[in-house]
Amino acid sequence: MLESGVFADESSSKQTIGRIAAPPGYFPPSMKVFLSYAHEDAEWADSIREALRYSKGSDQFEVWNPKLEIQPGENWAKKIGEALESSDALVVLLSPRSVNSPNVRQEIDFALTQPKFKDRLISVMVKPTSGVPWILRSLPFIDGTRSKQQAGRAVAAALTAALEKQTAKQ
Repeated sequence: MLESGVFADESSSKQTIGRIAAPPGYFPPSMKVFLSYAHEDAEWADSIREALRYSKGSDQFEVWNPKLEIQPGENWAKKIGEALESSDALVVLLSPRSVNSPNVRQEIDFALTQPKFKDRLISVMVKPTSGVPWILRSLPFIDGTRSKQQAGRAVAAALTAALEKQTAKQ
């Protein structure tokens, strides 16, 4: 398997997507997603990650997971920085803990300064929270305080729309 949903025919250079032949070297559009959250909101992050994994067109999303990507003894700040650099979208989970986290603030600041995150910085309110950075208050957000599943579907829909917008421009 070369990429999610793209398979190589070992006897030729052709690839198929499902049952449709695709030209050699074709990979479907995908989006690398970085989840920014406070450690205390890890359960929420797992829920959003799972929602993206099982959403329609889920092969479109590659969600970075620090639990799998950072090994004991590794430079976690460097690994997180590399993940942010390579991401196409940032989903920030807003809670009382996350808005007071210097790491979450730095990740938000990074996304706000990168043109590639335009229309791809998605805020999800996971717990009623005051102290949300003013710039995030001025942007649309997803209210996830009632349902993790509904929030996950809304994140998937927002990311799918951003990916479709990108694909239409190409």
